[in-house]
Amino acid sequence: MYKGKGIIFVGCSFTWGGGLEYFAPFKDIPNTQDGEFDEKKITFAIMNFIKANRFSRLVANHFGMWEVNRLNCGGSNATSIDDVQFMLSLGRHSNTNNSKHFENIKLQRYSEDEIEYLVFQLTDPYRNYHINVDNEELVITNIANIEKTNEKNINTFKNVLDSNTFDKFFKFYINNFNSWEEMEDYFILENLKGLIELFKEVESLGIKCKLWSWHNEYVSFIKKHEYLSSKFIKLKYEDTEFDCLYDLMNKHLKFKIRTSGFLVNGKPINDDHQTIECHKIIADSIINSIEKDNIILH
Repeated sequence: MYKGKGIIFVGCSFTWGGGLEYFAPFKDIPNTQDGEFDEKKITFAIMNFIKANRFSRLVANHFGMWEVNRLNCGGSNATSIDDVQFMLSLGRHSNTNNSKHFENIKLQRYSEDEIEYLVFQLTDPYRNYHINVDNEELVITNIANIEKTNEKNINTFKNVLDSNTFDKFFKFYINNFNSWEEMEDYFILENLKGLIELFKEVESLGIKCKLWSWHNEYVSFIKKHEYLSSKFIKLKYEDTEFDCLYDLMNKHLKFKIRTSGFLVNGKPINDDHQTIECHKIIADSIINSIEKDNIILH
């Protein structure tokens, strides 16, 4: 492993640093509710504070390297995969103009000799709402919101999809699954299938890959998969290892902003992102995993 190289970090707002703005020591804290994040209200000072304190920077600093992170807050597994492919000119981006100059800062591009690791954070599997049905791509909107209602009924989609899309989706469901849970497993496996394909593309460039998860739905599948399990990072706090961030924050409420007791201007913050202290735990877990690879720094 070479000092001075970069580490790509992709994921959703939990990787970008959502929620860290509350901990900035400034008078203007722009966001007060989870889900009301407005990047236009983020000042240069707050953005620099977020960059300095998110786990991706902590990991990079530890190894004398630099971080690559999403330019915008949020994302799905599909957008993370596409981001990496764009950065490294892979997949559908392989024939696009590979301009790496800083003047194109909104279009991050890198070559394989500049990147040492990819650290991929899995997010909500139901944020991927493009599915292939009989060689046709269907856009199943609101699937993440419907999943959260726990109604577990395919007919729920009837109220949010146009009739043509619903009919095709309903037929797909009836022909392939015996239960809602089987469909859930399908979405999770489709997410992991895309990740495996990405990792193999990236590794062919000589870049090493790691993954960790916000959600716990993936864990049982990852542990049974020889290839992915060898790259999977558990989060360690004190003497306990957690399979995902969700489990860590549910066990230790102080690491979730909403339940941590942290106040801004005397008021609690209704935000489910991790606290600034939790970023350090994630960073340490990633650092330990990379160090176990027994790679000598040059």
